[in-house]
Amino acid sequence: TQMDCPENATCRTEILKESKMVLVQDVTNKPFYTIEEQKGTTVYHYLMSENKDPQYQDGGYREEIIFELPSDFKDGTISGKDLLKTNALFGVFCYCKEKAGYYTINDGTITKKGNIFSIELPMIVEGQKIRKFQLKF
Repeated sequence: TQMDCPENATCRTEILKESKMVLVQDVTNKPFYTIEEQKGTTVYHYLMSENKDPQYQDGGYREEIIFELPSDFKDGTISGKDLLKTNALFGVFCYCKEKAGYYTINDGTITKKGNIFSIELPMIVEGQKIRKFQLKF
């Protein structure tokens, strides 16, 4: 899988076929998810990480986007409130207590054309690095 990745970062994509996301709330009322088996649904998970200082375990910075679609989803665009049907979450993990965690994505667009997703997100947290990118699967 090939995709856009910011300079000095490492990116990867996980594609979990026959899977769905189950959303729950963590103790701070932020969304969280678990993955369960489900025929006909695929979960797409994009991770971008920068390891600022390898000597500190929490010195890194990571952003994630995860969403699910029917496995037979044809080319098209999902945007606005329809994004809620994809269970799309944006995650940020860093030594930034107030900011860290997952956020529901309820604005932006996910466009599928052939084997490429183009994803555009609004600014969800301050300093967000992933806003517009493509992933090939």
